[in-house]
Amino acid sequence: MRKIWVSALRAGWVVLLLAVSSPASLAGPEYAQPSTDVLPRGCWQMDAMAWLAGEGWLPPFTARDFLQSRTFTRLEIAQILQNTQMPSEPRASALYARLRDDLSEELLFLGGNLSETGVQGCPSAAAQTVLTGWASASASRVDGDSRGFATGTLTTLSATGPRRVLSATLTSEARLFHPDSYQSFPVLDRFSFAENRRTWKWDAGRSYSWFGTAGAGSMWLSDASPAIFQLRASGVLDLGRPGRWALSWQTGGFSDRGRTVYLLSRRVQKTLSPRWTLGYIDMSKTTRTPDPLMAALPALAYQSLFLKDVDSKWNALLGVEAIYRPSPRMDTYLQWMVDDMTSPLASRHHAPKKTGILVGLRTRAADFTSGGLRLQAEYCVIDARAYEATRPGAPLLAWTQDGLPLAWGYGPDSRTLALRAEKRFSPKWECAATLVDSRKKSAAGRSTVLSLQPSWDFDPRSSLSLILEWCSGDVDETSAGIRASMAF
Repeated sequence: MRKIWVSALRAGWVVLLLAVSSPASLAGPEYAQPSTDVLPRGCWQMDAMAWLAGEGWLPPFTARDFLQSRTFTRLEIAQILQNTQMPSEPRASALYARLRDDLSEELLFLGGNLSETGVQGCPSAAAQTVLTGWASASASRVDGDSRGFATGTLTTLSATGPRRVLSATLTSEARLFHPDSYQSFPVLDRFSFAENRRTWKWDAGRSYSWFGTAGAGSMWLSDASPAIFQLRASGVLDLGRPGRWALSWQTGGFSDRGRTVYLLSRRVQKTLSPRWTLGYIDMSKTTRTPDPLMAALPALAYQSLFLKDVDSKWNALLGVEAIYRPSPRMDTYLQWMVDDMTSPLASRHHAPKKTGILVGLRTRAADFTSGGLRLQAEYCVIDARAYEATRPGAPLLAWTQDGLPLAWGYGPDSRTLALRAEKRFSPKWECAATLVDSRKKSAAGRSTVLSLQPSWDFDPRSSLSLILEWCSGDVDETSAGIRASMAF
């Protein structure tokens, strides 16, 4: 199996060299290289959007839209900013400018120009600091049992320079009358330092990540848990004849069952046309102390060159993603991943197959930025042994952080259909409906959850939501609850 992968790697390098050297390679018009990722909840961009919405600068969106259950891609956030005028208040205009600067490739893809996308011409490029936060309290009844949950955050956003943002968030959480054991997040939940160096962007700190455009959960990395500390860099590289390519690297440490494991990733994306974007993702998880080559080389190349035997200290995962946009208001996407590259397919060594595939569709009404209908549908199949180490003595290399999944939230050995619809009926009234049907792939087992969440926004900062949920399958239960939240 190793020889097959080494041969495939060599063939890939030959194809790449031919593509670069060929006069006709990828010739044609060049396009902006936007990221197709979902922005993780808790990142500085979403905190800034929540503050701007709470101040009334992003109507009809409110702080609740960016702080709770909704997910947005970077392109959707760019579309919201594109349809919003520059705020007149100095702090708001400073954060607005930093957001446009961070989303410059996405704004270019949507038809902007260089003079409009960044901080050029911004009247408020001076340093500004915002102290914001939000509090939420909920109470529910689940089959006769009462449960309560309260959350409070305090966030500092500081635009310390024309292309620099510093953020830190304190979080306090508590569960009342709850039957499950609960371990709260640390008080300093997340902090980060981000800077845009024109061609390259980088950030460092304890923060959340999300790889991929899927909204129900990423097969590679989603925002279930923050890293202890991570360093990320991304940028657009002009290779001449092959054109412009979007590249990103990430190195982070996670605490998993009392041990520190390191997650390293590399990704290449290419937007070929207004309709097509292709991407390749390469990730590894190890208890070895990372070295520069481990972060720079593809996992299979490092594994082939420097590891005689792939032992319990090393696990790798790769994936490809394709996005097709039939229209400006619709995205279709496909993701395919292989976990544990030492045994991606069943072989004569009886290695388990550990793959996953996801297809999805996201649509937006023409008046999306005015609260129009938003639909999303996804179907995902994950093999039974994915995300877990199958070699003896390697329990710490499963794709978790202290038991929380770092990737697909519905877990391995599953066939999952996820549907979601969102619609704002008035400036104050909105409703979201979600259906998730998940079944075991290799054995009996099924869970179907239907949820309905109507929300009433008293103003851009405060809201009241009714949460109704029906669960059937292996566990039958009904829950009804109410949640009040306020941003400041």
